[in-house]
Amino acid sequence: MKKYSIIFLALLGALTFSCDVESTDDVSQITVYPELTINGDALVYSEVGQPFNDPGANASVGGSAIEYSTSGDLDTTTPGFYTITYAAANSDGFEATASRTVIIYENDGSVAGVYDGIRISRGFGGPILISSRGDGDFNISDLMGGYYEFGVGYGNAYAFPAIISVDVAGGTVTSAAGGAGGFGPCSLTNGVVSSDGKEMTWTATLTDYAFGFDVKMTKVTP
Repeated sequence: MKKYSIIFLALLGALTFSCDVESTDDVSQITVYPELTINGDALVYSEVGQPFNDPGANASVGGSAIEYSTSGDLDTTTPGFYTITYAAANSDGFEATASRTVIIYENDGSVAGVYDGIRISRGFGGPILISSRGDGDFNISDLMGGYYEFGVGYGNAYAFPAIISVDVAGGTVTSAAGGAGGFGPCSLTNGVVSSDGKEMTWTATLTDYAFGFDVKMTKVTP
């Protein structure tokens, strides 16, 4: 009986060793992960209608440069937020990625452009795009000053895009069509614009919660 047990264990060990060899066939014992960094800033602005010169990225494995790919849907003819993604992989298929946000903005002498938005009581928010509609009003990417989307980090679902009317001569900003985002509808009241059109303030209120705060927009593009 002992003899048979020894033979069985020996066969089992041989089978186990065979499976281990097969499972690691053509797979490196050690892999060096790729590294990828973008050149320049992660957030850039580019004027509508102008070519965008992508600063690109640097990719390497173990200190040696490798090629990378670029993907994205950048449209330089239309104002908006666009993402360019860079990717590189090593010989074992492990990938590194990085991304850049490009805001295409208008420079038409109106209030259209990119603004630094903040919730005044907290002092932070995020980039806001205001663009012309062609009817005298403007699209705004977020009535809440980017506070929830960027400042708190909830993402694009918590932006509150809307349509606003801006009367620089009269010094007022009003809502032409209320915004809506992850917390429901949002309204604008007490809107004021500076005489040069480069700064705006208003109270943004989440209608369903009867909660709001003061927002400040400061233009960062020409």
